[in-house]
Amino acid sequence: MKNFNKLSLAGGVAMAFAFISPSTQADTLIGFNFENFSVGQISGSASFAADGLSATHNMANNGVENFGPPNNKLSMTRFAGSLNYPQLTFSTLIPIKLNTVEFLHISNHNPGLPTYPTYNVDLEIDTGSGFDVLSTFVAQNGGYFSESVPTIPDVIMPGTYKLRWIPQVSPNTSTEFFGLDNIQLVGVKLGCNPCATWKNHGAYVSCVSHAINAAVANGDVTQDQVIGLVASAAQSSIGKTGFVPEQCPTQP
Repeated sequence: MKNFNKLSLAGGVAMAFAFISPSTQADTLIGFNFENFSVGQISGSASFAADGLSATHNMANNGVENFGPPNNKLSMTRFAGSLNYPQLTFSTLIPIKLNTVEFLHISNHNPGLPTYPTYNVDLEIDTGSGFDVLSTFVAQNGGYFSESVPTIPDVIMPGTYKLRWIPQVSPNTSTEFFGLDNIQLVGVKLGCNPCATWKNHGAYVSCVSHAINAAVANGDVTQDQVIGLVASAAQSSIGKTGFVPEQCPTQP
């Protein structure tokens, strides 16, 4: 388990937040705590990504700010709305079951500005056919607030996907900020990295079979959801001498 041990404030009470899954089976697949970003950096890679996954986060403008202890660096977007919003793009080489998107958010709401007293924010996901709303939550004063949002029930196959946070405020948040921290994509891997170095084809197929059987046994997915995944691995050429999958970088 990847543990970043950042502290956050919620309603004025100090709370410890880390990249820790609420499930004993599921784990953090991708995490952003923004400590690997420079102040002012608008886009960058994940603080943590499980083997076979990668991600970037883009704040649209403004970039990372350092609020100091206890939370330190945060993703910050100003003039946030339908045109400017934070977005996370993630890619996976492995089928996954994404259970939840978990994060902290903080915002300011001054009288006379469009953010006052509160506004809604839509968390949306694009799995290849356009964005759909996963959840709507309230941005409000009072420090940091945590969200744990269930995602789609389907297995996510290898590919590239997007999440975005859209403040529902007209025309935008003006100079007021919308901040995110400790973003975690929590779920399970239903396979093994095809770009890893495998002793042979059988070792790769065995790894995939073990991962899927464990996920089914733990109740993370049903047998129906993973039909064909082991057969697909067995029919592939991954692990065979001289074979390099097209999605994998070639050696110079």
